[in-house]
Amino acid sequence: MTTNNLNLGNITEDNEPTDNDLFNEILTLSGPIMPYYPDLRRLLESLLPAGTRSLTATALVLSQLINLDNKDIHSDWIHRRDNELVAETKVTHAQLRRAKRLLKSTHLVTIEYHGMPRTTWYRVNYQRITPILDYGFNNITENINDDR
Repeated sequence: MTTNNLNLGNITEDNEPTDNDLFNEILTLSGPIMPYYPDLRRLLESLLPAGTRSLTATALVLSQLINLDNKDIHSDWIHRRDNELVAETKVTHAQLRRAKRLLKSTHLVTIEYHGMPRTTWYRVNYQRITPILDYGFNNITENINDDR
């Protein structure tokens, strides 16, 4: 096993990295852990036509917006440049553009643009998202669709 470029602290007697060393190195190389809420994808499936592309990427973006919103309790708005959100979620620019369009069309997120260079401002609509988390997906889907 080659470990030339890895920053591994504890090497065992046979000069092999421990599982803990490898796990820590993977975390270092892959960046921060980002929460992903799989039920958000199911919510998107219920709100959008069958065959809609980029549902997982859209759910990733929405998950990240919820995560960022929870970190900033002083504002209803989250602001991010597209490059920042792409780096944080690992979606492509095309997937991000599509995700923004889908989130806006389903009224799950309000999107505005401000400043130069242009920064996107997001406000998560918890009134439409919270029922799925509180009451379960199967019981609430019809009510969510009725609100459109």
